[in-house]
Formats: sequence, structure tokens, C-alpha cells
Amino acid sequence: MKSVWIASLLVFVLSAEDVVAQITFDCPSPQTGLANNPFLIYCVVTSDGGEVPGTSWLFDSVIVPNQGDRTTSTMNGLIIQNLLLTDAGDWVCTGELSNGFTDTVTVRVIVDDFPGPPLNLALESPRTSSVLVKFDRPEGSEPLVLTQWTIEYRASGEDAWTTVIETDTDQTEFTIAGLVLQETYAFRVAAETGAGKGDYSQEVSITITEVTTPLPVTTSAQPPSTTPASLTNNTETSPTIGQQSGDPQPSLNGILPIVLGLLAALIVFVLVGVGVYVWCNGSRRRVVCQTQNTAKTPPA
Repeated sequence: MKSVWIASLLVFVLSAEDVVAQITFDCPSPQTGLANNPFLIYCVVTSDGGEVPGTSWLFDSVIVPNQGDRTTSTMNGLIIQNLLLTDAGDWVCTGELSNGFTDTVTVRVIVDDFPGPPLNLALESPRTSSVLVKFDRPEGSEPLVLTQWTIEYRASGEDAWTTVIETDTDQTEFTIAGLVLQETYAFRVAAETGAGKGDYSQEVSITITEVTTPLPVTTSAQPPSTTPASLTNNTETSPTIGQQSGDPQPSLNGILPIVLGLLAALIVFVLVGVGVYVWCNGSRRRVVCQTQNTAKTPPA
């Protein structure tokens, strides 16, 4: 009976341990810090049973010291003494209870910094009264989250700048319109992040001139060739009367039989005429011919 009571107690204790083995993380993600400043990765780890779990950290699969040169683990999370751009990424916090139960959470850290000036500012005037502004991203800005470009310009002799905000930070070419002809303008550009606006680029000036579109170049029609066609070097012939340009062209082999047929008919006609003449002038048929001639001529 006593052994049964002890076994029941062990089951109860194990069940109780299973109940308290629940770790809760209060670790919002992402969290943003300013470069070159102290930063706390806020992460409070608790358990349902009241036990305070032990914590450890990993970054890029490397163990982060709880008490190191740059990091200090506290009840509220991990303090980084001097946040760097290379600290941006996923930080993994592990909570562990005394019974060996563990759980983890991942916190995304974003490092903001003031960006440098945009590089290689260039101006083009593709149309009258407008300027195409082109530039490159600031050096070393790849880890930063740029929020907008600030483009400013002013006419010569003026102190106030006109500001144009562009939020499409993937683009680095923008057109500024509404400028005055023959006026000289100075331009500058700055990048901005969550930390604030960075330094301006070097100023570049341009004078607005009238842009004329050249007329299209036309070529005059070439006169038709006057070289006479010959049967030896030209396989095309002009269409004859009554023949369409799209009809098949007659060939020499098709015309020759027609010409020969007409010539043969003419020869036969001549021979028949000669035969009649000879027959009428013959001695035996003279009377008949004369009678026919007399019938045609009336008496005097």
C-alpha cells in the first residue's frame, strides 16, 4: 500500500513538472536600433510555474556571451553596447527551465543609420523646361532601409530651395518639370532612413535651353531607269494593251507560231489569186472570162 502511494506521488510530481514546463516570450519583432548607439533587444522570458527561465542568445549560429565586451544579458533582454550595421539580422533567444525544458524565439533586428550623400549626381535636359536628375545610391547603404529621396533645386541668385520628395527608393532617375527657359538651376539630393536625413550630394547646375526636335530626313524618289530592255538580259516585259500587269507575260515561243500561221495564210491567198488569173487568161476559158467581163460592162 505504501509503495502504491509513493508511485502515485511520483506521477503527480512528474505531471506537475509537465504543467509548469511552459515558457512564454515577450519579444516583439522586428526591432529597430540606431547604429553606433547602445541598443536593447527587448525580450522578457517567463514560465507558467513562476520559475524564471535561464536565457542564452545566438546570432549567425554563433553563441553570444551573456556578459561580453559588447553584450549583456538582463531580465529584459540583451543589451548591445555599440550597435553596428553588421548586427542587422535574426537573433535567437533560448529559454530553459531547471527540468531541462527549452523553447526558442527569433527576433529580427533592423539597424538604422544616417545615410551618406548620393553619388554621381548628373543632370540632363531631354525636353524644354524639364530636367532629368540621375544619381547613385549612397556608399555603404545596402544594409539600410531607405525611406525617401529629397531632391532640391533653386534658380541662380535665389536662397530658398524648392523640395521634391520621392518615396520610390528603388529608382534613382526622376524628371523635374516646370522650369523657366534660359534660367540656370542648382540641384542637390539627399537620402533618408528611419534615423533621419543624410548629407546632401554635391550641387550640380544646368541652364534650361530650348530643345528642338530635328525634322525627319526624307530621301527623294529615284527616277526610273531609261536603259532599253533587251531580250538577252531582261526577263521581264512590259504588259501589252489589254493585258493587266499581274497577267502572265507572253514569251517568244508563244508568239512565233502565230506569226508563222499568218505568213502561211498570206502565201496561200497570193497563190490562189495567181491561179485564178492564169485560169482566166487561158485559151479554153477566155470566152467565159470575156462573157463575165461583158456582163459586168453595159452596152454603149
